[in-house]
Amino acid sequence: MSTSPLEITPEHKAARSAGSIAFADQGPSNSTILLFASTDGTGTPLVTIKLAKPCGTVVAGSVVFAQDDPAGDMILISGAALSGLWVNGAGVVMGRGMVTDEAGDGHFKVRGTTGTMLYAGASAQLGVTAVG
Repeated sequence: MSTSPLEITPEHKAARSAGSIAFADQGPSNSTILLFASTDGTGTPLVTIKLAKPCGTVVAGSVVFAQDDPAGDMILISGAALSGLWVNGAGVVMGRGMVTDEAGDGHFKVRGTTGTMLYAGASAQLGVTAVG
């Protein structure tokens, strides 16, 4: 058995990403991204970013997220966002990853800041974030 990852075609990657969008949009609620001050996605979220339905589009084979409110979501707790969880509309965690500002290479990106410091009472805007 090979230990190297399977190289998939662009068509397969796009289909897989479309399936991720469909799974994310399942359930009565919108899909969300929760940002945490911990590196492992535990504790109380600093902010819950509500995604649109559908939660994104497929661009170059990846899911590019669409925030429901372009003005952003209310930050509840001040802190540096270090990790995030992508949760579907039924409350099932779909993935977890690192948070960076738009200049970084994190899985989830925050807009309008250098670094990932978020301040309670302000709005968090998701930067251009593509997964898949």
